[in-house]
Amino acid sequence: MILLDFFLAGLLLGLLFGGKLTRLSRVPLPFFWVVVAGFGVRFAAFGLRASFVPLLQTFGMALVFAGTLLGIRLFGMPLVSLGAFLNFLVVLANGGRMPASAEVAEHLGLVTIAGHLRAGRYPEYVLMGPSTRLNFLGDIIPYFSFVFRRAFVASIGDYLLGVGIFLVLFHYLRKGGEDGTRRSVKRCFRWRGLGYGFCRRPKPSPRKCSPSWIGRQSSTWWRRLWRRVSRTCFL
Repeated sequence: MILLDFFLAGLLLGLLFGGKLTRLSRVPLPFFWVVVAGFGVRFAAFGLRASFVPLLQTFGMALVFAGTLLGIRLFGMPLVSLGAFLNFLVVLANGGRMPASAEVAEHLGLVTIAGHLRAGRYPEYVLMGPSTRLNFLGDIIPYFSFVFRRAFVASIGDYLLGVGIFLVLFHYLRKGGEDGTRRSVKRCFRWRGLGYGFCRRPKPSPRKCSPSWIGRQSSTWWRRLWRRVSRTCFL
């Protein structure tokens, strides 16, 4: 829920500050489908009442973290990757469930949600207590959604994910791929059968020294001498 607010905020502010949606097409996102698949697995597991829900949630968060890590060279993506890693870490430490504070939920007026949390009706969450691990990374931070017009309980990883998504959208709506993040297709090492690969920036091609310091009124023998020297001179 929190990610939708930051997504819309980055989209709207990027457009208001002169951004264009067409510039997003120039941003290299070879691993974007991994992130989408991870969120798809998480949303598919949401609301299910089955024993394999924690496993699905752990797998989905692992996909999100892997996708953001593979695209970490993009502007703002390190923050997104850090938030995904913190969420994955706390879920993995608690057996595939996110620890949530019922006290914070009651303080925000979410009495029904706090009661369901104590009753164990959310298979993707676990009641925060002495037995849970890494509680400071769980859902303990209040958040008010301007889209849904209600309060939620979020984690540190959720906030980092949201801020990172905001920065990615706001930056590339205004800059596009003009900040040196493009990759050369000739320099990409692609895996066979898969639609992605590891890319590196191409090295600048060597060019001959320009005889700009020699004036146009130079004599002919100076020109011939410079041509011979410039054949072995590269910048």
